[in-house]
Amino acid sequence: MRKILIIILLVGLALPSTLLGQNKKYSRQQGPEQQLEEARRMSAKQPEKAILLVEEVVRESKERRDQRLEAQAFLLLGEIYENIDQDRLALQRFYQSANLAQSLKDQALLAQANYKMGRVRTKLGEFAEAQTNFNLCIKFSPNSDLITKCQEGLADLAFAKKDYQQSEQ
Repeated sequence: MRKILIIILLVGLALPSTLLGQNKKYSRQQGPEQQLEEARRMSAKQPEKAILLVEEVVRESKERRDQRLEAQAFLLLGEIYENIDQDRLALQRFYQSANLAQSLKDQALLAQANYKMGRVRTKLGEFAEAQTNFNLCIKFSPNSDLITKCQEGLADLAFAKKDYQQSEQ
């Protein structure tokens, strides 16, 4: 009886570590695009885990020299940081995405990064920079929905500037 109890205890202790190893193995078996989607899904409820997963994709994309994937990963990292009110980190990641998009000549990705930078800069009170970002978004975006969002960003910016100027008086 005692031996059975010890065996059950050992199996019970070994099983969770085996399952954890399988989860890590599964994570590695997923492609980086699937990892980004998984991170996007978990970002609202588990932002810390999502950040770790996206940082893993950044490392992988650098190793593979896949700048497009790296730019998409930085864009998602920026979104996650923005959602947890880490605006400076978000801005840095959007900037990294924009730089990669520019070197790739990917106007759609460049427009997205500029829109997101404009949004964060408006929150930070960096109005001139935000205006530049929204205008670049409009210039580069092939997507009419994104152009509309950038135009709305410019309108929000004008409103924020007016409130800011009135509060100084």
